Amino acid sequence: MSYLHKQEKLPVYQSLIGLILFLTSFILWGFYRQSMDSDASAFAASGLLPKYLFRQFISFKAFTLASFVFGLHAFFCATNNAGPKYKLMRSILPLIVVTLAGLFQPVFWGVLPILFMGVLFSYIRPVHSVQLFTLAATSLLIALFTAGIWGIPELQKGAFYALAPMQKPIQLFISRGHLFFIPEHFFNWFYGFSLLFLGYSAGNAKVLLHYPFFYTNLKRLFKISIALIVLWVLLTFLGAYQLIMHWRLGQMFYLIDAIAVTILLAFVYVFILIYLENFNWGKIILSGFVLLGKHWYISFLYLAITYKLIRHTNLFITPLSNWLLLLLQPFLMLLLSLLAQRVIFFLKKESF
Repeated sequence: MSYLHKQEKLPVYQSLIGLILFLTSFILWGFYRQSMDSDASAFAASGLLPKYLFRQFISFKAFTLASFVFGLHAFFCATNNAGPKYKLMRSILPLIVVTLAGLFQPVFWGVLPILFMGVLFSYIRPVHSVQLFTLAATSLLIALFTAGIWGIPELQKGAFYALAPMQKPIQLFISRGHLFFIPEHFFNWFYGFSLLFLGYSAGNAKVLLHYPFFYTNLKRLFKISIALIVLWVLLTFLGAYQLIMHWRLGQMFYLIDAIAVTILLAFVYVFILIYLENFNWGKIILSGFVLLGKHWYISFLYLAITYKLIRHTNLFITPLSNWLLLLLQPFLMLLLSLLAQRVIFFLKKESF
């Protein structure tokens, strides 16, 4: 078994995928909450604490982490010594799962271009770190260029938010196909590409294997990140950014600041997962995220299907049942993953 295969099996990699699913469940809750608002802008503009926490600490963070993980996955597939058939299965599986999820909720189709880029990187020779840095910087500059020309996207709304209200996937290809190509989505895609290249670079640098040796440095960076995030929150609450939002240059500064804080917060979440390894109770929580990461495709499809049922059917009659199901999603995903693990173990046992 190659080093890279061992790296992908490390708990930190699988717990990252579990964290993405956990955040995605709350993002779908946010989409559902806004769909219940009579005023479409009420959710985004609300100053209530729960909605503020959602906008600043959950929305867009799952997409940031997912783009990074797609890069790690692409590096694993590109450098794995397995045959072409196995490599094809490993690289195409995320595309198949996301496409199926998109049949229930089109918002998931927004990441397809990033997944295609990940598959492309899976079949080319390993890329030099300088080339990866150049690709990441170029993608981010293109994202900022599209924002500067066509308008600053609202990161608090979440990636590909405009696709969320679609009731039927076929709408995207007939009457609403232009939603794939609005400038805000161009920003999301190129921002995602930049994180994908960074993820590929992290795999190349063997970050997942060597992170215990840099724990002290990571902890110091974690404290600095917390301080910068608190400063961002204070400036936002005090309305400091409103003073510069009247000028295009000020808007670009705000966007760059928001991107930096988003990436820092994603790092904070990852470090917390690493920090949990120091405690027995933390290892129990971490094992739950690892379990979700092992069977991510089951949980991902579950999220798409339940969100579809809640929004577009009368199966759940009372609003309370909708709220309960959405709030219990992470725990139900964990139970599904546990069941899948037992089934797979039973099938393997029977095969012998």
